Amino acid sequence: MKTDDLENHIKVVVQKHCPFNVKFAGIEKSWDNWLFLGMDKGRDKAIALHDGLYSGILEILLRKDLPFSPHISLGQFNQEGSSYSLKNPKAVASMKNCTNRRLKKLMKLD
Repeated sequence: MKTDDLENHIKVVVQKHCPFNVKFAGIEKSWDNWLFLGMDKGRDKAIALHDGLYSGILEILLRKDLPFSPHISLGQFNQEGSSYSLKNPKAVASMKNCTNRRLKKLMKLD
């Protein structure tokens, strides 16, 4: 996918939506151990924007197996020896100290 095509797709989708207010309220732990701040006000409009963005050239990337819920991710609860994969969040592989290694790598401490 070319960058120009992606930029054009986003511009076309965003132009179809008016700015909207949002309000976040309620902290919840998701089924896959993420801590979310849930969206209270503007939820329907955020879902419509999400659905618009994941149409056309981005439709192939839409995860139909995971329902979309507008939120802000605050963190993730990990057990030692486990890892989390964004590509396959339903399958948690066992890998000792995986989270610590990834964190160190991200922080360039490795």
